[in-house]
Amino acid sequence: MEHKEQNLRNLLNKIAAEQGFANHELIINDISSGGANYTSQLYTAIIREQNKDDLHLFAKVAILPAKLTKQMDISVFATEQLAYTNIFKTFAAFEAENDVPEEYRLKITKYYGYYDGENEEILVLDNLLAQGYSPFDRFQSIDWEYASSAVRDLARFHALSLGYSEVYPEEFQKIVAKIFMDLSGVDFDSVFGATIKTALKTVQPKYKKSLENILNTYLDNNFTLVKPASFRPVIVHGDFRGSNLLHRVHPATMQLANL
Repeated sequence: MEHKEQNLRNLLNKIAAEQGFANHELIINDISSGGANYTSQLYTAIIREQNKDDLHLFAKVAILPAKLTKQMDISVFATEQLAYTNIFKTFAAFEAENDVPEEYRLKITKYYGYYDGENEEILVLDNLLAQGYSPFDRFQSIDWEYASSAVRDLARFHALSLGYSEVYPEEFQKIVAKIFMDLSGVDFDSVFGATIKTALKTVQPKYKKSLENILNTYLDNNFTLVKPASFRPVIVHGDFRGSNLLHRVHPATMQLANL
């Protein structure tokens, strides 16, 4: 992990230079999501320089085993990097082109940088916690305000995808081709077999059979679940859940930002 942290430091120094910091101090802290995240190590960082506002950043360092990423032929953050540098910029331009009021536009955190080494990836974003945003407590039941705000933002995401595909079908197909992932050759039994065995050892005996049935059903249906719709492709988030949403409450409404 020490090697990865040095690469993180190098990337942050590169970002500092790009943002106009010449003689800065770098403050890095590792953080925990309390079990909500399992694909990466999380960090916050502050780039500080005299007579400049602090730049607050959030970083994810991929920690998936190399064997797993090789077998599934995946890059942990490549799709996210494409989303921030291409898809979201395209959607923002589409919103502006159609005069969508600011309060109805999709809110996405700011992207700062990406490092892609061999079996190693780092993604750096704006740290929205410093702006008053916070994650929802995943151990609490969601209320109507939070649920409706989340579904509203997801609907905006899908609406932008559908609208863009109607107006710019060729450009849309180019994006879809870049993010399409063919999982037909993945041996999910092998990939998740050890994880399932560990889960079954951990769960209480009275729940073991039920959990085993649920997990086996999931694997049996997995190809159907991940197969893109042939009749109307749409760009989706892929991991739209509370730990990937940050929110802050204003007197009149709740604002969400997608990660």
